[in-house]
Amino acid sequence: MTLMSSLSRTSTPVATPLFVQLLFDQTNRILLMPFPEKLTRAHFDRAEAALGTFVARRGPTDTIIDFSDVCEDVDTTAIVARAYMPWPAGKKRHVFVVSSDVMEGLFRMYTLHHEAAGFGRPQIVRSLDNALTALGTARAHFDPVTYN
Repeated sequence: MTLMSSLSRTSTPVATPLFVQLLFDQTNRILLMPFPEKLTRAHFDRAEAALGTFVARRGPTDTIIDFSDVCEDVDTTAIVARAYMPWPAGKKRHVFVVSSDVMEGLFRMYTLHHEAAGFGRPQIVRSLDNALTALGTARAHFDPVTYN
C-alpha cells in the first residue's frame, strides 16, 4: 500500500480560523491533524482548541496527529504537560505519526504518562498508511475542515 493509493485529498489543505490545519474523512470518521516543522506550546494550545471546536460541532472521532514534518527541536515540557490532560475527543482512538527514532522516543514517553494518568494509550506509527491501518481502514479521503 502506498501513501498515494490510501490517502487522497480533494484540494490543498487550508488552515482553520484557529491557524491549525484539520482534514476530515467523513466516510471513516477520521480527523487528520498535521503539525508544522516547529512544535511549541502555542501549537499545542491552538491544536487543542481546534480539536475541541471540531468535536463540539461534529462529535468525537478517531484522530491521526501527524508529527512527521516536525524537526527534533521540540518543547518537551509542553509534550509532557499534555500527557496529563484528557484527550479532547474523549475515548476515541488517536494515533501519532512520527518520522524519527528521537520523535518516537519522545512520544513513547508521552503515551506512558498519558496512560498512567488514566487516559488510555495512543498508538505510535511511522507513516500515514500505518495510521490508517491502525484505525482499521486502508483508504481515506480527507477534505479540509471549514466552519461557515
